[in-house]
Amino acid sequence: MLAISPDPPEILARFAERYGVEFPLLSDTDSRVIRAWGLFNDQIEPDHAYFGVPHPGMFLVDDQGIVFDKHFGPDHRIRESVANAVQERFGLDTGHKGVRLDTGHGLIRAWFTAPTIRPQQLNVLTVEIEIPPGEHIYGEPLPEGYVPLTLELAVEGDLLIIDDIRFPSTRIQHLVVLEEDLPVYEGTVTIKVICRGLTSESMAIDPTLKIRFQACDEALCHAPQDHELRLSLRAEPHDWNALD
Repeated sequence: MLAISPDPPEILARFAERYGVEFPLLSDTDSRVIRAWGLFNDQIEPDHAYFGVPHPGMFLVDDQGIVFDKHFGPDHRIRESVANAVQERFGLDTGHKGVRLDTGHGLIRAWFTAPTIRPQQLNVLTVEIEIPPGEHIYGEPLPEGYVPLTLELAVEGDLLIIDDIRFPSTRIQHLVVLEEDLPVYEGTVTIKVICRGLTSESMAIDPTLKIRFQACDEALCHAPQDHELRLSLRAEPHDWNALD
């Protein structure tokens, strides 16, 4: 991983030291590479203080030099963190362990891509439920009387924005005992909660993950389960202190 910036090398060196950046920061003071990749922001006037600041974005390049993915936010305010890109786009472990809960009918794991979040920065909460062999839990839509898998991320105050909750696809299973075809999950269910930071204060957010489901097997359905897991997440402000 590397980053390219129009800032001079001495600025980037101080930036890396201040924030503990360990990957290479490359200086492109004449914006030659930035222009070649189509990132130069020509909407900023040459006499403006922000002239030369590129469009924020990420390119993912394989070992053959082929771009296989890219990500750009709608503006400079909404950014994808490095940890987010490493996990969600490269499929690598970011090392943030999160929390675990064995429910007896499924092992729940939940973790954020990074332990901190800044204003308008993207951070994904991953929720995994490992369903025991021979059991299933219901998805949606369901007839009345059944309990589907539901998930809520509860946050006190206006500290976090929940942009989306993405459930995987279910499969339709014919249940002989019930003589019905219903949507179910089996094996490992992975849910993604897309979050953005909102507060500019340095503080603990620590949201609560609420999960409800009902596990069933071929013979019977067990009692519905409601679980709450307290997650660790800290809000941090942007650092506007100049480095020059």
